[in-house]
Amino acid sequence: MRKNLIARRKAKKLSQEEMAQKIGVERSTYSGYELGYFSPSMKNALKIKEILGYSKDDIFSNQRDS
Repeated sequence: MRKNLIARRKAKKLSQEEMAQKIGVERSTYSGYELGYFSPSMKNALKIKEILGYSKDDIFSNQRDS
């Protein structure tokens, strides 16, 4: 999910700060999602899904990208 999260955010021309504001979290929290330090809550994952157009399976994948 990590690489796709970054690519989709950039394709939408959104900064990490803008994504964080849309989701309602700190930029550092959103950055942690992209870096793979932790996963978003279900509530935040659904917000990301709506903003970036992910499927539910993409968001909740346990696979870690390198």
